[in-house]
Parts: sequence; structure tokens; C-alpha cells
Amino acid sequence: MNELQPLLDQKETLLEQLRQIAETCEGTENPSNAQKVSELNESLARLTAQKTNLENKIELLNLGITSAGEKIRRLSQSGVDKILAAIKNQRWYFFKNRPKIIFDRDTAYLWANLQYFPYGKNGNSEEYNAKEIRALLNTVNASGIDGYRDWKIPTPFELSRVVEDKTCPYREAALWKMIKAAFWCVNANGSYRGKVLEPTLVSHTVLDMNHGVYVYGNWNYNVFVLPCSAALVPPEYENNISALNTVYTEAEKLAMTLSIFVNNSLEPVFADETANEIYRQLFIVKPELQEKLSALQLKIDELSAIETLSPNLDWRALRLKFDADADSSPLRYAAAVKALTEFLLDKIEAPELRAELEEFRAEAVGLENKALSAKTLAEMLEIKSAPRPPCEFVVETLAGKIRATLSETEA
Repeated sequence: MNELQPLLDQKETLLEQLRQIAETCEGTENPSNAQKVSELNESLARLTAQKTNLENKIELLNLGITSAGEKIRRLSQSGVDKILAAIKNQRWYFFKNRPKIIFDRDTAYLWANLQYFPYGKNGNSEEYNAKEIRALLNTVNASGIDGYRDWKIPTPFELSRVVEDKTCPYREAALWKMIKAAFWCVNANGSYRGKVLEPTLVSHTVLDMNHGVYVYGNWNYNVFVLPCSAALVPPEYENNISALNTVYTEAEKLAMTLSIFVNNSLEPVFADETANEIYRQLFIVKPELQEKLSALQLKIDELSAIETLSPNLDWRALRLKFDADADSSPLRYAAAVKALTEFLLDKIEAPELRAELEEFRAEAVGLENKALSAKTLAEMLEIKSAPRPPCEFVVETLAGKIRATLSETEA
């Protein structure tokens, strides 16, 4: 035995030298080398195509970002200043992406857009009584309006601030009405009441509730409904933007309103068309492009990590590369594990890890052969129902082994 081992060692040394000569000198003239080179070239071409495709997309996004920036610069030297000026000159805002609400800059309150909201019953032709108003408000808060809840009936003061502003989109300027209606619901000290907006019917009178209807003199009144919400109101907003506040500059106060729009992904409709375009480019288009760019860069980083098998290898990237739906079929499972192990064997030199990968590959080939040789549906069903670890777990485990091996090598 002692005499045999040195001979075996010498044989292995000679075989290794022959393999090196075959790889370095014979090139593709050696059939084994030719097949391996063909497989590697095919893998390299596939990965290079993927990487090129992603790089092209990133280039297009970079061009889009550059184009957007140039467009903004053409529109205005200072895009944000242009937007702040538009905010200064406007109190009420509709939103392109939230058409069912409007926004009051002075209070940061949201109000229902009466073009969409059923402020009256029967197609807005009739007023609500108190019971119907409570039911309506419960429905609104259950379903929300454009994603916002916490809607309430305004107080007399809150409703007065709306109707007293002639720029309010619902105000009938010459009549002191909203949407040609004079009677609206208010919450007066916890109870629902009617507020008279029409001066000829005693301006701003709050009507008492009597058995579910609203009474003034000898007349009975029901009312229309305009709910509001403080969902977007920042702490101390009105104090901070007040004209009497000397802590903040005018630009800072206007920026507080702008931050509400931006932080809540709202696209306001400005009276100034230039401001609309600048806002869209700065706060809608540019963030979308940057998000796409980041996602593509992440994919490129993951692809690069796979190509080089770095210690930062992400198993999820491997999972997507080798059939994300492998567990749906034994054949797909076998093909995915086989392809994965062959891919890793081309890149791994550590003997122990290579031995494990060969074992996994052999099992995958065995499963594939067994499935293809099945002659009855019963056999196929047995193969399909046989327990096997999820492909995701296999990929995650192998990636962990590779990271550990590479980390030890670098150390």
C-alpha cells in the first residue's frame, strides 16, 4: 500500500499536467475543450445580452433625466421659485391624480369635490335630513374619498371660511351660495344643524334641529352636505404660515404648502400652466425615472454578482435566473437544479463545494430521467407528489455555501 500511493500520486500529477497542456495548448482541437468552450461561450453570450439590455435601458433613462432637466431649465431659471409663486397666488387646488378632493391652502383642509360627491340625494336634487347625513358620513368614512378617511361635517366657522372666499370654486359670488344652494350642514357644538348662507334669508343663521329636520320660523329645512378632512394638516400649520408669523420667511411658508403636495404624492392643478409643467417634471417625472434607474442598477449589480460570484451574491437573483416557477413541475425542478449546479460548477474551484454541487446535479439528472421514463399516470403522480425541498431553499442554501467559501478564500 505504501508503494502504491506514490505511484498514484505521480499518475495524478501527470494527468493534471496533461489537462493543463490540453487546456492551454490544444484549444478547441481537443473535443473536451471544444465542448466546454462552446458551453461557456453560450453562457457568456446570454449574460452579456442581458447586461447589454439593462445598460441600454439605463442609458435611455439617463437621457430621459437629462432631457427633463433641460426642459425644466428652459421653462424657468428656478423651477421651485416658479411653483412657490404659483402657490402664493392661489388658495384652492384640484389634483390631477385625486380628482374627488380639493385642498385649501390657508388651512390645509381637504374638502369633497362637489363635482363627484353626492352633496344631495336623488342626483343632488334634494337635501338630506339628519339621519341621512349620519348614514352618509359613515359610508364615506368606511370607503374613503380618493384614499382619505376621517371626514367630518364642518363647524359653522369652518364653513364660513369657505363660502366667504370668493375664489372658492363652489361659491356663487353674487348670491352667497354654494352650487346655487343656501342651506348646508354644520356641526354646532356636537350636533348637526343647518347653516343659512343666503343673506336674504338671514345671513349665516344656524338653524336648530327639530325631530330630524331643520327649522327656521315656520319653515322646515333639510340641508346639503360638504364634508372636510384634516388628514393632511401638519402640526401648527396655520400658525406657521400666518401673515403675523415672523419666525418663517414667505418662501419658507409657501414651501410648507409645497411639501404637503410632494410628501403625499399629489399633483396639484395650478392656474399657471408653466408651474404645472415644472411641478410635473420636478416631482412626478424625475422621481419616476430615478426609481426605474435604481431598479435597473440593482438588477445590473445582481447580474454582476452572479457573473463573478462575489461574496455579496444574492440568492434571489440566482432564483430568478434559474426558473422562478421551478416547484410547479418535477421536470422544471430538475432542469432548474441541473442548470444552477452546472452554472456554479463552471465558476467554483473549491474541491469540497464542487463535490457537493456534483451531488446535487446527479440527483437532478436522476429525477429528470425518472420523470421521462415514467410509463403510467400513476408513476407520474408518484413522482410529482414525492417530497423534495423547495427550489428556493436549494438556491438559498447553495448561495450561502458559496458566500461562505468565497469569504474564507478572501480572508
